Amino acid sequence: MANKLIIILHRPWSEHPENLVQPLFQAAAAAAMQFETEVILSGLNIDLARRDVAAGIAIHGNGLRTLYDYLQEAVHAGATIKVCSPPADWQTEDMIPEIEELVGAAYIISEAMDPDSVTLTY
Repeated sequence: MANKLIIILHRPWSEHPENLVQPLFQAAAAAAMQFETEVILSGLNIDLARRDVAAGIAIHGNGLRTLYDYLQEAVHAGATIKVCSPPADWQTEDMIPEIEELVGAAYIISEAMDPDSVTLTY
């Protein structure tokens, strides 16, 4: 059985941000079950790593919760958040503190091909 879960959030969130809640729940659950868990923001979703972006996205039907609240829950459970190929002009201080690492396409391919990993893409 694999010991690592990689969740790639690639599909744009702008029209239906609530679609990102379930993958973040899965990340929190996997981390709580002691699986090594990574969430990788990819494509247009890299903007969620910018300060105040995810915090400004209200999730309807969940009270006053924002997408940032769900990202924080995943991290508090033990998941790590990474960003794939941000623009060169991005600075660390521009990003939310939960971002652990900036990665590229080669990282995603090598991790996805690892037989000890399972990759889910949303």
